[in-house]
Amino acid sequence: MWYRSVLGVLALAAMTLAGPQTQARVVKGEAANKIAAAAADYISSIDTLASDFNFVTAKGKSNGHIFMDRGTQSIRMQFGEPLNHLLLVTGPLTKFFGGNGTIVEVATAGTPLSFLLYPKKSLATNIQVLEVDDRGANVFVAVAERDNVAGGQAILHFQREPTWRLIDWGVYDQNGTFSKTVLGIQETGLRLDPALFAAPE
Repeated sequence: MWYRSVLGVLALAAMTLAGPQTQARVVKGEAANKIAAAAADYISSIDTLASDFNFVTAKGKSNGHIFMDRGTQSIRMQFGEPLNHLLLVTGPLTKFFGGNGTIVEVATAGTPLSFLLYPKKSLATNIQVLEVDDRGANVFVAVAERDNVAGGQAILHFQREPTWRLIDWGVYDQNGTFSKTVLGIQETGLRLDPALFAAPE
């Protein structure tokens, strides 16, 4: 299936990042699930998170800011110029407010954002681990919505050593279109204003 070629491209990126001395180890099945579970444990340790990000597509790059409150099951992603999008996650519902006025509502389940809000639950119910590219200090976890691999895949990049940290995630939709969200300096444990997660009027 075509997602295997996706991981091949990712492996090349990881090789550049980790250096020539790092050996690639692509794992599947229980070994992959074990690494994904460790990543879920790390995400579960985060109550709130705030970070800037770069959003990269074939058409260019936009910066923005993300806020996450796992206690209230909320995520806000505010995109800057030229996109000016807003993405709000409130539990099971994700709302997209496009810079051109478009509004789209989708289910959060099966998306990378679901893994951020419900890391352990999503692995047990609606997220399928496809495989993991293990490069020692860095791991790339490929996931898809359970029983809907053709609908698109996400690859989450974690730093594992010296401590766990989410670096970025890339998403391939059902048409093979790629987008990547790269997090910057992350702050955790902040007290976030609930108004951040309110839909615009």
